[in-house]
Amino acid sequence: MYRVAVVSGKGGTGKTFIASSLTILISQGSSVVSIDADVEAPDLEIALGGGDVIEVKELYEGRVAEVSYERCFRCLKCAEVCRFGAVSVLEGNVPVIDKYLCEGCGACSIVCPSGAISYVPSKLGTMKVVRTKFGYLVTASLDLGRRGSGHLVELEKSRGLELAKESDAKFIVLDGPPGIGCPLIATVVDADYVVIVTEPTPQALHGLARVAEVVKFFGKKFGVVINKFDVNEEYCTLVEKWCKEHGGSILGSLPYDRCVVEAYTRVTPPLLYCKERKSPCFEAMVSIYENLLRDLGV
Repeated sequence: MYRVAVVSGKGGTGKTFIASSLTILISQGSSVVSIDADVEAPDLEIALGGGDVIEVKELYEGRVAEVSYERCFRCLKCAEVCRFGAVSVLEGNVPVIDKYLCEGCGACSIVCPSGAISYVPSKLGTMKVVRTKFGYLVTASLDLGRRGSGHLVELEKSRGLELAKESDAKFIVLDGPPGIGCPLIATVVDADYVVIVTEPTPQALHGLARVAEVVKFFGKKFGVVINKFDVNEEYCTLVEKWCKEHGGSILGSLPYDRCVVEAYTRVTPPLLYCKERKSPCFEAMVSIYENLLRDLGV
């Protein structure tokens, strides 16, 4: 089984298009499971054209403190010990705990002399499994204001691996988050290959360098896709030069194509829409897929 992560150093480079296209192309020859690891803004389900939701699960993977004011002495030791600034003090020395800042570490309950602080489960987010035309999709959404996006990605990966074993999938494709935070690390840490999507702009090249540093830290092989290369073809030479200097192969380039935008508005898989419209983007994506298989040795 091969785990392929598709990531980018900044948002809007087209990684979901790449991830959905790889999923579709792989599904033509073997079983594949896809995972949307961008839990703060998941949209891989849209790019795959939707499907039948077969499983929904609310995840309570944490706890937050709660004050019983009937037992509280108003000593404010909880506010003194909280290193996260989760305890504020109202008029009359009334401690109030902000559930969005509380890490559930237990310090406040330890120092509370009256035992007025207890803990309640904290909802992390919601995870669901969708049966698409191209295989199982595991997607999740982090609840507003909650932390733990990396942990949520780990839970997605565990469920995705179970589905991959059940369906005898040869590939798991992960649509990663932008940037270099916790969810990105959770996405690439056990990947077999990382596809980094970039654009021919200074900001995107900077993002490429940052995310590649993380990928190389974990010793992962990676290849680069230049999206919308024709917007600034001269700048592409800088991206190619960077790849040669830092050990990344160029998997291919994609032209700017309005077909992709139109496909999203129709909730239609962009790759198939491009194929119907005989867009050059389709052939370019097929070439990227073939180069990926080459790099994987498949």
